[in-house]
Amino acid sequence: MKLSEFIFSSEIKNSHKIFTLFGIKLKIKYTKKEPKYIFENIFCNFLYKSGKIQKNKIVFINLTNWQYADSPKYIAQELLSRKHDNFDLVWVRNFGTNKDLIPKDFRIVKYTSLKALYEMMTAKIWIINANPFLLLKKGLKKPKDTVCFQTWHGSMGIKRESNDVKDKKAYEALGWEKWQKLS
Repeated sequence: MKLSEFIFSSEIKNSHKIFTLFGIKLKIKYTKKEPKYIFENIFCNFLYKSGKIQKNKIVFINLTNWQYADSPKYIAQELLSRKHDNFDLVWVRNFGTNKDLIPKDFRIVKYTSLKALYEMMTAKIWIINANPFLLLKKGLKKPKDTVCFQTWHGSMGIKRESNDVKDKKAYEALGWEKWQKLS
């Protein structure tokens, strides 16, 4: 194998795109229907294979309204009230999030960034209230040692999940089925 192929090469085999990055082979499902975040998928595969989980890191995501609110907020407030200085707290935000409401104890990262993928793939705990389908499309994988607390945003009614969903095409398009398997 040539040095240039060892550093980086790519090929398509059986509906998969196979990348070699510094001798590590990464296989990504390849379809022409949707845009592929190839660099992000490579990044996530690399972290999945070689990244280390930081036992004190907790990542919070409120995908419902992107604010410091909902169940992730109240879990965060309880942790903060216990005054444990050894937690590394990360709040994943979107462009409309009011950063002034997020306590100073948090590091804040943007949802669609590589930093968000890195923070999630190296965190011991995820506290999240919805399906992070865009991050899944970008290659997010839940490491074996990571624990996901899914607090599903909702009202007093019971949400439709998995086989209860009436419109299966919309369910699959948003990545819900993949998320169910992941968490």
